[in-house]
Amino acid sequence: MIINGDSLEELKALPANSVDAIVTDPPYGLGNFSPSDIADCMLAWASGKKWQPKGGGFMGKSWDAFVPPPQLWREAFRVLKAGGHALVFAGTRTQDLMSISLRLAGFEIRDCLMWLYGSGFPKSHNIAKAIDRHYGLEGEVIGKQKMTGTARKTKDGLSHGCATAGLNIERVATTINITAPSSEDAKKWEGWGTALKPAYEPIILARKPLDGTVVNNILLHGVGGLNIDEARIDANENLGRLNKIDKGMFKVGMGANCAEIRKQNGLEPLGRWPANILLDEIALKALGPAGRYFYTAKASQSEREAGLKSFDKKSNVELTGRKEGSAGLVMKHEDGSEKANPYAGTSGQRSRANIHPTVKPIDLMRYLCRLITPEGGTILEPFAGSGTTLIAAHLEGYNFIGIEREAEYVEIIRARLKHWQGARDTGKAEKEVDRGVQLELFS
Repeated sequence: MIINGDSLEELKALPANSVDAIVTDPPYGLGNFSPSDIADCMLAWASGKKWQPKGGGFMGKSWDAFVPPPQLWREAFRVLKAGGHALVFAGTRTQDLMSISLRLAGFEIRDCLMWLYGSGFPKSHNIAKAIDRHYGLEGEVIGKQKMTGTARKTKDGLSHGCATAGLNIERVATTINITAPSSEDAKKWEGWGTALKPAYEPIILARKPLDGTVVNNILLHGVGGLNIDEARIDANENLGRLNKIDKGMFKVGMGANCAEIRKQNGLEPLGRWPANILLDEIALKALGPAGRYFYTAKASQSEREAGLKSFDKKSNVELTGRKEGSAGLVMKHEDGSEKANPYAGTSGQRSRANIHPTVKPIDLMRYLCRLITPEGGTILEPFAGSGTTLIAAHLEGYNFIGIEREAEYVEIIRARLKHWQGARDTGKAEKEVDRGVQLELFS
């Protein structure tokens, strides 16, 4: 079921204790707020009052001005069955606020998963250059760098980086200066910045309190546990081990671990126990073999756009409302090149039909759905975005309820779901799981 409306109001219309799990990618609340603003928010929340943020968050969007308040999570809490789990994405800077909001709504915080990726861009202020600008000085030119691709200026010489997407812009040879600090103060602070490179997103694992013991809760409500075996990590190696130190002196499995005991009994290996670390392809290369952790690549352009061929594509200028060639669309990267600013909501220089700025990989969301949802269960996504969680739930054979406020995103959800429904029906979706459930795709 897809619902176009405000999450808080639409949740009120859903029956209590009616969903088995919540898997959601809510607004991270990346607005600029002072410590006194946060103090006012905490006082309001603790007293059960609403707190209204001002301004916008990511890309200036009002819906991302702040994390969802306890009032909203209380409605999600009411709809979730006793003992049901929630997996809630959060931002590294606002993870604490998201957790507090969930706690005040009644949830228990059970763990925090980390989705590691290596393709983040640092949004750091060059302190040395800022000091020189403060003094009205220009950096000393110590070298030249030849730019390539879209980092080159256009023929009119007015811009470089992401030109109007979808147009064949003629570019010219471009060289930029490599500079060193000029003032003595700037030289002292050369190499200093203001931010680290983002390389992970937290995923909060919360649970509605149990109705009695775990066993009682599961027998009464059908939820309350994590699906460990369904989420185990396939291993290419033999995990069986014999304890060479005690040689079985403690008489626990005669020194054999669980994997070895299964091997001795001719049983299939289970794979590694799921961890609270998940990796993308770049983090995988940095950490070594993927056998210990769940691995998924970031969402590709083709995955994001699947099912949207009939949609008009929008350029970065149209999506951000910023001036062509402005600092909002162009930034200097680690290699010195100046090209698309990922914090302007751009996923490169191409125009795109899926205009949602934060699209998660389908495989990642499928894994999270499997981890906390019983067979045939219903997943709630109060912030459906462009529908990735709903696609994942469908491909895994679960029922779903997705709520999305923005009508333009709802149309994207419908088209993407239709595409992936066809992929599943024809067996083209990878890791196909057919649970025999007829899903209601459109309300």
